[in-house]
Amino acid sequence: MSGRETIEALIAPLNAGDVDGMDAVFHEDAVMEWPQSGERIVGGENRRGVYRAFPQLPKITPRRGIRCDELLPQLGDQADGAARKA
Repeated sequence: MSGRETIEALIAPLNAGDVDGMDAVFHEDAVMEWPQSGERIVGGENRRGVYRAFPQLPKITPRRGIRCDELLPQLGDQADGAARKA
């Protein structure tokens, strides 16, 4: 799966509020780091728990992706109109 396909495969279930659908993109041992808050989420069970705790998942409209080695940071707009970098 290309970087673009991976981002699209993640954004579709995220926008649909389908936490389980995001499992097709993440490995069970994936680690998510959120530098804004310093949080580090390790593993599928913890990732699903975090997303299920959200009152409402964000809606993301991708604007552009920047490829850097193995990372593909995604710039997008959330439903509240604020631009955010993931």
